[in-house]
Amino acid sequence: MKTKFRFRNYLVILAGIIALTALNSCNYMRRVPGGTDRVLVENDEVRNLKRVRLNFFHRNDVERHTPFISSMQKFLREIKADGSANFTVFETIKMTMDSYPVDQNIFIIVDNKPFEITSSQISVNRITQSDQDTRRVLTADSVHVRVVTDVSETVFMENRISYTIDSEISEAILGGSVVRFRYYSGPYMITTHLRQSELRNLKRLIRTAL
Repeated sequence: MKTKFRFRNYLVILAGIIALTALNSCNYMRRVPGGTDRVLVENDEVRNLKRVRLNFFHRNDVERHTPFISSMQKFLREIKADGSANFTVFETIKMTMDSYPVDQNIFIIVDNKPFEITSSQISVNRITQSDQDTRRVLTADSVHVRVVTDVSETVFMENRISYTIDSEISEAILGGSVVRFRYYSGPYMITTHLRQSELRNLKRLIRTAL
């Protein structure tokens, strides 16, 4: 009897661990749609590089009443065989339809010290996103089917920029405790900041070597 009881307890604990893992996985995917907030390392044998990647997704900015909707930051550090590295950031900034394009000059603010960067590539696209509402209905032959009951469209502006982070900024980030990103869009200033867990991962990416 004791053996059966212990075995049942083991199954209950195992089921709980599996359920918790699945829930964390779902929350993790919701937190970073389209990417990962963990450091990923890839070997590029074609270009003889080590590629280190990290993605952050931001839903909120510091300021109030701005056209900001969300942003996706994709950090890429390419390390060559001789130890030298290129550090590039690719960003997609989602703004309301009536927003102005993001200014080419942005700022990385480390512990209240601003570093100005000129983005090397910027594009603005008008995006239309369609959402469908559906419900299940029962047909005459007693089969449940899902039908579309309503279609709504959301229009927003998508700013895509990229820029490089030099060694001075990298060193400042490694020694910093607060990192923010400042953008300007017409009359608005928009600031996003890294959570402490995100900052730790960004530091880990910078420290990654061959």
